[in-house]
Amino acid sequence: MRARDFSIDVQGDNVDKKELRRAAAASRDALSEEERMDATEGILWSLLMLPEYERAETVFLYDGFGSEPYTRMWARYFLQKGKQIVYPRTAGSGIMDFYQVASMDDLVSGRFGIQEPDVHCPLVTPQKGDLILTPGLLFDATGHRLGYGGGFYDRYKERFPEAVYIGAAFDISRIDFLLPAEPWDMTLDGLVTEAGIWRFTNNELSTEREQS
Repeated sequence: MRARDFSIDVQGDNVDKKELRRAAAASRDALSEEERMDATEGILWSLLMLPEYERAETVFLYDGFGSEPYTRMWARYFLQKGKQIVYPRTAGSGIMDFYQVASMDDLVSGRFGIQEPDVHCPLVTPQKGDLILTPGLLFDATGHRLGYGGGFYDRYKERFPEAVYIGAAFDISRIDFLLPAEPWDMTLDGLVTEAGIWRFTNNELSTEREQS
């Protein structure tokens, strides 16, 4: 899969983030369940190529909802390989923290209808080099992402800047134009899709490894 054309004007500085979110979500929603499942498995194989994954004892995940990747496929694989997995729980005002889960049974319905760790799950804070898989609607070639507007990951990276933040999404979310970005918007260290791995250094695409 590759990015589909958006039916909106993406030229210049007057790009409407709400319209971008609408168009990106509609493009992703149009994928069939089979396409999403196949691409989710492809993302997993790309993730396994990351040195950060090989070194990680703990993987910071997100629980895919709607037409996002089926991240529980990744979670079950990571648990089988002896990794610890942690998920975010939000606390309002753009604040979230991550908590360890022993199984998917530890996830309960939270804000926005997203599954979050139950209150008994222990808090985990990232250390230098820890791998944080980051969701998003769109990802450009400078490491910027378009999220859902809550600012949770932007604020989390401000608190824990030494972790490694890797976008994990379908390849249709990877775009060729630059996203509108504010000074407080986070930049990613890399992006993983079913098509391969992209790295960003100083807001530039530094390396690219695509699946053949």
